[in-house]
Amino acid sequence: MSAFSKVMVAVDGSPNAAHALDVAAQVAIASSADLIVVHAVGLLEEQSVHDISVEDRVDEIENQVDEWCQPLRDANVEHTVEVVPGSPVPALLLAASRAGADLLVVGSRGVGGHGGRQLGSTSQGLVQESEVPVLVVPSPA
Repeated sequence: MSAFSKVMVAVDGSPNAAHALDVAAQVAIASSADLIVVHAVGLLEEQSVHDISVEDRVDEIENQVDEWCQPLRDANVEHTVEVVPGSPVPALLLAASRAGADLLVVGSRGVGGHGGRQLGSTSQGLVQESEVPVLVVPSPA
């Protein structure tokens, strides 16, 4: 029996999230697990410079997430993509629960992060609130 059956990875377009996506793919392959790529549409999209609402830009956001998944397609890694509404921590936790994910993978800092070695607010919130293991992937070397 595999250690994990459903691995969920959070992406936001940052280099850390791209590294987390790679690690999540490796874990999913090694465990013969389903890989679910999720992006929480929240604060960053709401504060964007676009003149139209997030709801009117769903296709654009989904296309962006699809671009972030290109390395998975290049490596023939099967995966599904979800774009979920809400602030990252609660939205990702709800998505993981709904999907039955048994591992949540996230980069240590995302696009909203500041420099330094501390965990970002999303990774820290997930570690504190998740009911399933959370793998926080450090910045790529």
